[in-house]
Amino acid sequence: MNYFDVKFLHHLLVIVIIFSLMTMTYNPKLKLAKLFYLFTLIMMGISGAMNMDQLQILALDSYPVWIWTKIGLLIVGGLLPLFVSKKLPQHASKLNCLYVLFFVAASFLGVYKP
Repeated sequence: MNYFDVKFLHHLLVIVIIFSLMTMTYNPKLKLAKLFYLFTLIMMGISGAMNMDQLQILALDSYPVWIWTKIGLLIVGGLLPLFVSKKLPQHASKLNCLYVLFFVAASFLGVYKP
């Protein structure tokens, strides 16, 4: 796959993950929505790794700090909705802004690379 295809896949998965996040948080009892969200999250990680490969960001010694921060934000922002919808389903839809804030912060790190 060339860079445009990987970038398109990544942007398409962003739209799908937002849709599955909203579906999962507004109906937390639906197991299929949680599985779809988890599958989309895994595919998003794979497309991100493919994107890093296209940009030749290699882990020879270590990744830069901004990449580790982005990975940490995506892991916390990705797994927090699953935890909240499982343990606190009554608060799942009220925390959507927090989830989106994690993803926006990770996107900021990917675009501006401080």
